[in-house]
Amino acid sequence: MASLQEKVADCPLTRLANNSHDSDTESHIGNVEQALDAYSKDLASVLVESDKLRMNTLKELIGIFTPLQAVEYLIAGKKLHLCMHQWGQQRDHRHGRT
Repeated sequence: MASLQEKVADCPLTRLANNSHDSDTESHIGNVEQALDAYSKDLASVLVESDKLRMNTLKELIGIFTPLQAVEYLIAGKKLHLCMHQWGQQRDHRHGRT
């Protein structure tokens, strides 16, 4: 994560934006797309690692709980997920986003 933050702070996109008037459009678009591709690959790897961390944390929690506590925890988590999903859909509908 730290290396990704350093790459973003280095920010070739900022340099590209500042130099956009100095270059031809096709070359400029190609450079921007190349920089964005690099960022998207890094962000994808962060998401994969985040998923692994969440799964490992869940496994550790389940290992601590009794079987009944583990089932109750998983049920509560699923109920929370479903309620948040339903709330989001209702909110989107109220704001005309559906």
